[in-house]
Amino acid sequence: MFSRSGLATVYSSYSRMKLFMLFVLLRLSHVDGAFISGSIKNIFGFGVNSFNIPVHAVEHVSQECIHHAKRGGCEFYDCLERRFPCGEKSYSVKFGKHFCSKITRHIDLFTPAGQRYMNVTNACLTSYYSDLYHNSSATCEQIKEVGVNGIVNCRDIQTAEYPTFCQFVADNTRVYWIIFDTMDLIKMITLNEPRVWRLLIEQGFECGTARLQKGVKEVIKVLKSTWDNLFR
Repeated sequence: MFSRSGLATVYSSYSRMKLFMLFVLLRLSHVDGAFISGSIKNIFGFGVNSFNIPVHAVEHVSQECIHHAKRGGCEFYDCLERRFPCGEKSYSVKFGKHFCSKITRHIDLFTPAGQRYMNVTNACLTSYYSDLYHNSSATCEQIKEVGVNGIVNCRDIQTAEYPTFCQFVADNTRVYWIIFDTMDLIKMITLNEPRVWRLLIEQGFECGTARLQKGVKEVIKVLKSTWDNLFR
């Protein structure tokens, strides 16, 4: 067994964070094995990484797609994927459209104010792509990066009824957890973006809802326990 100090010299802090994410996936081992395997490959970067290869636009800019982007329509993510095809692992398909469609399917479960908040949020997320969509080429990594910027920054949107994200969650906790379940937590982890991981933890503690806090505390407890056992 390597010593704590020995391994610390081998792994950077970012690599250790990747190990943390692996431990979460293993802890949630009831999830489909193929999904776990693919997630591990995403986190550690196994295989050929084609995400930084420029993808040239294969579809013309569409006014209909621009309209979808302005109103936060989920159809925009299909437009983005058609213009810059990145395949089944693309952010547009795996994350953008997935969460947008899930929100749309359950929109009636939100309070009326919650529905308005989610509509504004969806429009905020798609608005981040307004410039990139018009480019003649883009890498799949750029598409993901723009999407992550949207996730991080659109969390701070305000509406008349909900000046903060936490007030929105307090009134819509049940449906929020229908949309953001365990599988989707894993999806967010496999984005391999520390900014998103940090945001999830901050939301749990800042918003103060018992369920959010419990979920975050359980994840932290598992990570700490596994880390301590590994280097004991």
